[in-house]
This record gives sequence, C-alpha cells and structure tokens, in this order.
Amino acid sequence: MTTENDPIYQALESEIQGLLERANALADEYWVEKMAQNIRPVDERGKYGVRVRRKTYAISIEWSRVHFYGPKGNRRPRSVYLRRGRSYRYDKRLFNEAADWERALIDQLEEEFAKIRESSARLLTMRQNWQTYLKHKKPDSPE
Repeated sequence: MTTENDPIYQALESEIQGLLERANALADEYWVEKMAQNIRPVDERGKYGVRVRRKTYAISIEWSRVHFYGPKGNRRPRSVYLRRGRSYRYDKRLFNEAADWERALIDQLEEEFAKIRESSARLLTMRQNWQTYLKHKKPDSPE
C-alpha cells in the first residue's frame, strides 16, 4: 500500500492541513493588525513579524525582529529570526522591544501557535511510528 492510498497517512495529512490553515489565519490576523497600526508614530509601530511555513511533514511558525539599516532616507528592512529554544512557545522576553499593543497581540497569538507547534510535532511522531510499523509488519499480515 502506498502512502497516498493509506487511510492513516491521509488522516495525518488532513490534520496537518487543518493546523496549517489555522496557523495561517492567525498569522494573517497579526499582519492585518500590524498594518492597521502603521498610522502610529514610528516608535510605536510594530517591530516584529511572523511567518508560517509548511515543511515536508510538519509546520514551522517563526517570529522575526525587523531591523533597519542604511543611510537616512534610504533605510532598508532586514528580518532577524528569533530562536525559540526547546519549548513549543517563544520566551516572552524576546519581545521586550515590542510596543504595548504588539506585545499583547503576540502573547495572545503565541498561546495558539504553541498549541499548533505541539500538535504538529505529535503528528510527525505519529507518522514516523506508522512508517516504522509498516516497515516491520509481517508480509502475511492483512493491510
């Protein structure tokens, strides 16, 4: 049985797709609010960004800090991605430079992102365990 036809793989893929859609919706929520806040003075605007990516069998949700460089009048943005560490959640201290509105939004979203990261990791483990099972299954076993 190939992975495309395996109902277990299909169920796992469906779950990952649902998590990806949820993560993208949350990230979009952040970007919409950040763009709405661009009317504020420069020092009160958002300094962070979030990116959701689909890896081969998992989801990656990453935060970055935007820095500007270059001469005045010709400044260019550069994103520096933050290290999450071993936890599923980013440390709140990484966002100390965020404006008050941005820190509140990041805290709210990061609560959900941590759940999505953990679920994604568990689904990856389930996929790996299923692959191991299929590899070691006796040939005469029914599929």
